[in-house]
Amino acid sequence: MNCNYHTHNEMCGHAGGTLEEYVQCAIKNDLKEIGMSDHIPYPGDGFGYRMPYARLDEYIDTTLQLKEMYRDQIQVLLGLESEYFSDYDRYYQRLLQEKGVEYLILGQHFYMTRDGKLANVYNDMPDTEACMDYAKSCMEAMNTGYFAYLAHPDLIFVNDFPLDNAVKRTVDYIINESLKHDYILELNANGFRRGKSQFVTGERYPYPTDFFWNEVAKSKVRVIIGADCHSLDVLCDWATEQAENMAGELGLNLIEKMW
Repeated sequence: MNCNYHTHNEMCGHAGGTLEEYVQCAIKNDLKEIGMSDHIPYPGDGFGYRMPYARLDEYIDTTLQLKEMYRDQIQVLLGLESEYFSDYDRYYQRLLQEKGVEYLILGQHFYMTRDGKLANVYNDMPDTEACMDYAKSCMEAMNTGYFAYLAHPDLIFVNDFPLDNAVKRTVDYIINESLKHDYILELNANGFRRGKSQFVTGERYPYPTDFFWNEVAKSKVRVIIGADCHSLDVLCDWATEQAENMAGELGLNLIEKMW
């Protein structure tokens, strides 16, 4: 792995390592590009598990300073991992057009259901039909053009779902829409670090899920590996190597650089 665009830091409150420490770690690991993409804060701090909105300018300014400081050693990019809600369209636009943010990763941890309710992907879903709500929210987000790629597209399968028709339709929908619009899907290494658990379909990782990526492999959808690192020691670790091996074994259409 020569580049990583999915990098968290201590500002989010559930990761370790400063922004500069990640840049230095990336240099030590011979990365060519390191993209900072901590969880996006929202005005009013309505969502937890992320930096306070009051620290956003500090995050932006520090990353841009590091970009200049280390420009002769590595390319540092300023990004954010973000959910998508249409009410925040102007906010996303301002980040990308006025605040110096170079890219957004879509990490749809929260999404709107078909009946207009806010859902958390980590909460127990009522049924497998919820999978399509998640998938459609992801594709609506990607259609805006704000997002560089879809992080952990199979995150919904942290839920213990059987492989029924609704799940299969969801998998097909994400793949077909991504292929149609040339969206990039991320093979996320962090799921490997969570270890295997027992699901109704058998023992597996919460993500990446074999049944999802086996289908991706049948297409030409572009795929990128994301370390999704929350500590310095996992920026380039066994999990990113396992993701690379999985991509090679499946013959995924793997890309290394975003630009």
